[in-house]
Amino acid sequence: MKKLTFLFLFLGVFMNAQNIEITYSVEENCDEGIMSTKMDYVLKMTAEKSVFYNLDTTHTQFKYSDFVDEIKPYGDYERAKLSDNHYKPIKKDFFYKSFIEDVIVFRKQERGRFLIIKENLTSLFNWNIDSKETKEIMGFTCQKATAEFRGRKYEAYFTSELGNYGGPWKFDGLPGVILAVKSVDDYFVLQAKEIKKNRVDFKIDSRNMENIETISWEEFVSMKEEYLKKMFKKLKSLSAPGETGKIQLKDQLEDLGIKTMSF
Repeated sequence: MKKLTFLFLFLGVFMNAQNIEITYSVEENCDEGIMSTKMDYVLKMTAEKSVFYNLDTTHTQFKYSDFVDEIKPYGDYERAKLSDNHYKPIKKDFFYKSFIEDVIVFRKQERGRFLIIKENLTSLFNWNIDSKETKEIMGFTCQKATAEFRGRKYEAYFTSELGNYGGPWKFDGLPGVILAVKSVDDYFVLQAKEIKKNRVDFKIDSRNMENIETISWEEFVSMKEEYLKKMFKKLKSLSAPGETGKIQLKDQLEDLGIKTMSF
């Protein structure tokens, strides 16, 4: 195993192709199975930037869509009510990466609002490359890499035959384009299913993400924690003497590091 902390060196020799478009199948297998989703996402990438977004923005993005009882507006987006009285936003993900500025900007659905969060791109993952383990994906020879990120261990496969960096979701920082990733617990699984290069009609719509007002990941976590503290205080005040209760974040793709609150 070879330890790799990868820093991008933008030398103007980014891609073997001038542009690239990859369609991925993306699964999020929640602990509460009824909330699991599976849909296609598209990654569009040039030398300077990339975008990654989901194609299905309806109830069919749920793996068990027959259990979606209704969809109603919820602030800036829509929310599904599921048969067991769970609620979950209809995903409208959008991730923008600037390889020159070394940042990722993405929107997160939170209590009826879209929060726009910015993070440093190359500091997110500290990859270990296994140069001996390879496999073929979509006709491209890929190397294996592993990393831990916010509570989960991931295995990724990347190829240098398409470019020198880039990948879906927040995944990046390897010396090649990432074509497959999965968490070892199978909670999050991404697999390339179609690749197009040098399309004449290729265009990236960044949705003005490079100019929009953002907050940091740390600010988001702090906002979330403050909200949960208020909910906890309210829950405790409404409880009878001797009653117990707790607020705990579960079934999260990323561990926010917020401890369980209990009384």
